Amino acid sequence: MASLHDEESRQRRFIEKLPKVELHAHLNGSISQQTIQRLIVLRRQRDPSWNSSCENATLESRSKTLADCFAVFSLLHDLVDNEEAASIVTNDVIREFAQDDNVKYIELRTTPRAMPATGMTKESYVRAVLSAMRKSEEDITVRLLLAIDRRTSIEDAADTLEMADRLRKETNGLVIGLDLSGDPTKPAEKFIPILKEAKKRGLKLALHIAEVNNMTDESRALLSVPPDRIGHGVFLHPDHGGNAQLLRLTHGPKIPIEICLTSNVTSGTVKVIQDHCFSQWRLIGHPCILCTDDKGVFSTSLNEEYILAAKEFHLSFEELWDLSLQSIDSIFESKEFKTELKAKFLSAKERCFS
Repeated sequence: MASLHDEESRQRRFIEKLPKVELHAHLNGSISQQTIQRLIVLRRQRDPSWNSSCENATLESRSKTLADCFAVFSLLHDLVDNEEAASIVTNDVIREFAQDDNVKYIELRTTPRAMPATGMTKESYVRAVLSAMRKSEEDITVRLLLAIDRRTSIEDAADTLEMADRLRKETNGLVIGLDLSGDPTKPAEKFIPILKEAKKRGLKLALHIAEVNNMTDESRALLSVPPDRIGHGVFLHPDHGGNAQLLRLTHGPKIPIEICLTSNVTSGTVKVIQDHCFSQWRLIGHPCILCTDDKGVFSTSLNEEYILAAKEFHLSFEELWDLSLQSIDSIFESKEFKTELKAKFLSAKERCFS
């Protein structure tokens, strides 16, 4: 009889071989400790007097507090202040997802940002990211969502829409849509006309919805846009702070939910993994995709998210395979592309189960 350790080792090997898609990864939140150290060296070469109160923020511990995470975010904001840094970050994040997690398709998301002190504009930042994306594609397909921060103005959000629409056409679909994210307690209903206009223009929408509790009215309004995917969706299901109407708006059209287990527990929106809404959505056959959110900040990886889901929700190898394969249905690509990607996954199935 195999020991528990042997079973866990088999499970880990299976998950490491499993081809995957990543659909909820914030670019700057996905920066690894190694990349941070590179950026610190480059920053000090440019400015020997540079110092950050958050420099000692670590990404290594998986049991960090929310305060630790905010310290890391602050450090990252300080370090990614020019196009070279943006390019390095993009290249490293894509390479790590491809090599470490066997990700074959990824949709990164980032907020266009300007840094007047270095001359970086929102446009030059996004173009640096896109340039690095093109150079980084080997055995992975990469797409980009431009993010609207809930804290921003309607005017800034409108500018982001225009940039996304223009770059989608210019890059032949490397930019595929918009993300709505940021402080989940800040009101988002003011952006609904912009989101509807984005849909009208053919841009895809991945919206953070019900990331925190007691946002029923806003959740209903955002679901009515409707989004093409839901980020987090922790408090939509009636068993998890939602209600029947939110369930109907989500499950009726089968809007896929991006599940971020480690992120939700670390940020405190879910007390323990076992209480996560993922189990309820799976029970009713709702499309769910396991994602990392901010793999660097939360010290996780897509492999670890699959391992966590397998352990806490008792998923078999076949269920893990189906979860990964079915995630392809939720990517922002054509039916033809999805068919080709599924064929690529299926060609690797025998090796995964061997």
